[in-house]
Amino acid sequence: MKPKQIEQPKQKQYYTIKVEATAPILLEYRVFAEDEEEAIELMKKASPTSARPRLELKRLVKATVYSAGTSIIKMTKHFNGGR
Repeated sequence: MKPKQIEQPKQKQYYTIKVEATAPILLEYRVFAEDEEEAIELMKKASPTSARPRLELKRLVKATVYSAGTSIIKMTKHFNGGR
């Protein structure tokens, strides 16, 4: 008869997770223009003065899990446009 092996609890370890997502971002511009139309045209060429992502509206695309400190992929999960 084989002796029963005691089942060891799973050991916790650190993981690095890289997530691909799409999220709306609020860009703010300040331009010097004569009217609204010119302001829109100048905005297209200017750099934003601030950028704030709206993370509550993000859509997850893909998550890749690595053991912490390595580049070995442990798992990949694709999301179906979920939030």
